[in-house]
Parts: sequence; C-alpha cells; structure tokens
Amino acid sequence: MLIGVAIFGVWLAVQMKWIHDRHEVLRWAEGHTGFTIVPHLIPRDAPWSIRILGEPAGSPMMGITVSTPDERRMAMELKRLFPERFVAITDSDELHFSEHPTATRPPPQPPIGP
Repeated sequence: MLIGVAIFGVWLAVQMKWIHDRHEVLRWAEGHTGFTIVPHLIPRDAPWSIRILGEPAGSPMMGITVSTPDERRMAMELKRLFPERFVAITDSDELHFSEHPTATRPPPQPPIGP
C-alpha cells in the first residue's frame, strides 16, 4: 500500500508541475507582442490527467511570432505544454517575406574560405 501511495504522489507531483509550467509559459506568451489566441472557437479540454485537477479548457488555436532563439525555445515549450491546442509559430523573418508576395529572399552567400 505504501508503494501505491508513493506512486500516486509522484504522479500527482508531475501533473502539478505540468500545470505550473503551462501557466508560466502562457504568462510569458501573453506578455509577448506577437502572441494571439484565436477567440470565438469552441474551447478544447485540457488533457484528462490535468483536467481532473482543475486545469480549464482553452481556445484550440494560438499563434506566436518569434524573432530570437530564446523566443523560439519558449514558443516550442508552449507547443509542448499544450498538446491539445494548435500552436502556430512564425519567424519574424518569414513573416516579413510572406507579407510581400513579390519579395524574394536574397540568394544564399557562398561559404568563406578554401
């Protein structure tokens, strides 16, 4: 019985850490200027293991535009922590070129050196 209680305690701690991490990365994303939650869609439930602990449903779609490696890492974390949602990550460089259909990317530079 003691082993069962210990296993349950570990499982519960992992789920609580997941909820905490979700809230932290969502707080970061909401403070990011390139973050969007698509409103007016039917909310999608959180995974069952954290839903039973009170984690609410949310919009099934989020988008974020990133411009640095740290922002990309945080955006990937957002995607990992919210498996029930579609998270679109756009590079600001890609956005720049996609906004101008006639624009072309500069040709790649040849390597320097022998």
